[in-house]
Amino acid sequence: MPIVLGPIRKLAPAEVVSFRDIRLEALSRHPEAFCASYKTAAAEPCAATAQRLAAGGVWGAFMEDTLVGIAQFGGRASDHQRHRGELSGVYLRNCARGTGLADRLVETVLDFAKDRVECVELKVDTTNEPAIRLYGRCGFQTYGTEPRAFKVEGGYRDAFLMAKFLGE
Repeated sequence: MPIVLGPIRKLAPAEVVSFRDIRLEALSRHPEAFCASYKTAAAEPCAATAQRLAAGGVWGAFMEDTLVGIAQFGGRASDHQRHRGELSGVYLRNCARGTGLADRLVETVLDFAKDRVECVELKVDTTNEPAIRLYGRCGFQTYGTEPRAFKVEGGYRDAFLMAKFLGE
């Protein structure tokens, strides 16, 4: 049976249960890849998560009607940094990997960002080869390394700092 890729769109507050489910899966399976911890995210009330969805910065990728991927985009509040935004929390379930959906998800968020910021930045664990390749395909370039960027389970993880200047 062929894989049916669905839409990529902003998630609504009513989708809080599906979002929490995939986010907690991401944090439990790959704690080294995210700034948030499973414990903290699991303790967050659904109402707080729904408010984040209402703010409009969380995107979902679907296969048919099932949420299989997420990404978050946020701008900066500082007057001197409003031209920059951040891509974070990108995750795809195993069933969606290798389908091209990750590229579509990131490109959709970048398309949204281009009318809001000049540059999108991200951090990625230096050992996360699939994510590094994804971001490279989407036009991100590494501009530095942050030593000990993440502390996970008592150990440190370095992160590549990547950026994409939009409109170039």
